[in-house]
Amino acid sequence: MLSKIRACLFSPYYSLFIFLLSATSFLFGDTVLLVGMMIEVQLVALVLCLSDDLAPTLLPVLSLIVLGTTLIGRMQIVMPLVPYAFTAVIAFFAHFLLYGTRKAVSPGKSLPGLLAVAAAILFSGIGNRDDINYADPTSLYYLLAMSIGLIVLYFVFSCEVKRENGRDRMHHFLHVLCYVGGLCAFIIVVNLVKWLFSGAGGQTVNEYYELIPYRNTIANLLTLCLPAPFYFAGYALKHQSARVSMFLVGCIFYSAMLMTIARTAMLFGTLVLICCLVYYLRGKGEWYFKLAGILIVLLGVSVVGFSVSEPIIKLFTSRLDEGLASVGEARWQFLVRSFSDFLEHPLFGIGYVSFANADIYTADGCIPWYHLYFPQIWGGLGLVGCIAFAYQAVLRVKLILFRPNAKTVAIALSYIGLFLYSQTDPGEFIPIPFAALAVLMFVLLERHYEEGRGSVTTIQK
Repeated sequence: MLSKIRACLFSPYYSLFIFLLSATSFLFGDTVLLVGMMIEVQLVALVLCLSDDLAPTLLPVLSLIVLGTTLIGRMQIVMPLVPYAFTAVIAFFAHFLLYGTRKAVSPGKSLPGLLAVAAAILFSGIGNRDDINYADPTSLYYLLAMSIGLIVLYFVFSCEVKRENGRDRMHHFLHVLCYVGGLCAFIIVVNLVKWLFSGAGGQTVNEYYELIPYRNTIANLLTLCLPAPFYFAGYALKHQSARVSMFLVGCIFYSAMLMTIARTAMLFGTLVLICCLVYYLRGKGEWYFKLAGILIVLLGVSVVGFSVSEPIIKLFTSRLDEGLASVGEARWQFLVRSFSDFLEHPLFGIGYVSFANADIYTADGCIPWYHLYFPQIWGGLGLVGCIAFAYQAVLRVKLILFRPNAKTVAIALSYIGLFLYSQTDPGEFIPIPFAALAVLMFVLLERHYEEGRGSVTTIQK
């Protein structure tokens, strides 16, 4: 009986149930959303107890993060329900008590880089302690989560991914990304329809921005998830109709990403799409089916364009007129400030959780990131941080380039999407979910590397 339950947790029906529960919960407003989220939390707790593998919890956990993101600015309605989430925390520890003897720590090639970055973050800001409040819960969370927390997650992921269970871990991960991207796209489409058919009739651009205050997070997730459907369209599915369908799903992901009106998504998401199209066109399948998929997309774009072209064009032009980082905008100010921060604190930076730059921009529950990837490193972490991130990058590139196949390329493209998005957004400097997903992706690539080198550290079932 238990073996049948565990098999069901890896089936498409389980994933579809999680997706429908999440989408329905969002669709019917805050009350239903909170109920749906609590059901998913209890489901995670149940899965942790019944399954000897953590993989089936990935989709509901990411779905909870997506749904929780939509409540930004309204967290007061969530706080009364937080105690009910402790069942999942207890179940997590129970999981390792029940099944821990079957798992073992298996350090791999990406760990040294992760340790170097963790040390750089922990020691950042030495000599600039006046601007760092270690008693502040927000600062403490980001400092510990981006260092010790990611190392702990690395070992948790390593215990699971490198344990043989007869299933394709990479395939399952990409399968999960398809559903997460689908949920993000659904949220954007629902909000777009609300805006277009509201009393304003799509007349006020600012109303659309206010409707989706979490659009940057959703756009970041869609960029990361974008390669997954192209993997299934080009390589994993047998039937041509299914391949065309997954190609259309990938195009829907990209369209939803654009409709977040996030400038970073418009720029870097388009670069990722181009890579995904090349990847897809080099895949399996007859050329005329691929052409049919492209024609269907062009037809759909034309129909939608004629139907609602005026308000959507207004959205894009209003955003593009702002440019990516105009002089006087926060990102430009952060860029300029990062050089002076580095010159004043060249060795350890001003500190990862320093609030010295809060005068430019900050938000509740966040630290004042530079919103630019490299300035975040040299300004916040100094020369030590530059060396640590360079070392991690070298190790990660080696894993990406090692004997690529369809699955490793898809995962590499997902990480490249995250990395590119992080160039003008906090992205990978946010521990949950982005930095954690990056750690998981490279643990998956580690297993591929070890199997290819014949130095498998796989832990048997």
